Amino acid sequence: MRSTTTWTVATDQAVLTVRDHGSPDTPGPCFVLVHGFPDDHHVFDQLLEHMAGHRVITYGTRGSADAELAPGARVDLETLAEDLRQVIVSIPGSPEVVLVGHDWGAVQCWAALADKQLAQQVRHHVSIAGPHLDHLRRQARRAALRPARWRPTARQVARSWYAVALVLRPLQRWTIAGYLRQARRDLRGRRPDPMNLRRGARLYARNVLPRMVAGPAPRCAVPTTVVHPSNDVFLGPVVLDELADWVDDLTVAIVPGGHWWPLDDPEVCTTLLVDVGDRAASR
Repeated sequence: MRSTTTWTVATDQAVLTVRDHGSPDTPGPCFVLVHGFPDDHHVFDQLLEHMAGHRVITYGTRGSADAELAPGARVDLETLAEDLRQVIVSIPGSPEVVLVGHDWGAVQCWAALADKQLAQQVRHHVSIAGPHLDHLRRQARRAALRPARWRPTARQVARSWYAVALVLRPLQRWTIAGYLRQARRDLRGRRPDPMNLRRGARLYARNVLPRMVAGPAPRCAVPTTVVHPSNDVFLGPVVLDELADWVDDLTVAIVPGGHWWPLDDPEVCTTLLVDVGDRAASR
């Protein structure tokens, strides 16, 4: 059985629990997995079983019940990115990292990689079913001037209706219920922790609309693999357009599966991640 070492990282108004599934002596890069909404670190449990022999770090973000938050703790994207930076800095041995984000975990990873110092420690970045919010804003503005882009953009807005609706606090209970109905096929009977749902809803409410109005231009200098599940009910292929404009070293992998592809197909996901890690280590 894989050994696990646990520690906590105190950040701005939060205490995060970090789990090291491996040791500093494990050869190869260290994989840091960042979960999304409405999940916690357990979403990677099946993946961990397949990644035996590799050092893997997981932690509970501010969007999960796993984190200890002060009343009114900040959940803006910059704070979430700083949390991730501090988690990586806390890893014993200061290993080179393959950073893997899923859903809102991917959103946080994109934001964190704007930090040049952190980007130097990350050998490769894997984004699974989680777009860069600044990329979405850029796409929307360009689409407004291109009639040929109106229909695919409108389809994407319809897929992610809940992201806007969660901003309206009186409608959050109804919106979460609608989200769960839309996701029921991919959830496959899993019942998200109610605290994960409530805290995750705050991430949307605090970040989505403000970032659609203003923010920095998207930029990523770290070699990146974007994984797009072909049957994702929330994200259509339009989110892949124009990524190469601002990601310096980009690979796009379209895989069969739904939004929770790492959970649904952990063996294939492991194969992809290990291959990425091997290529990163050989650079």
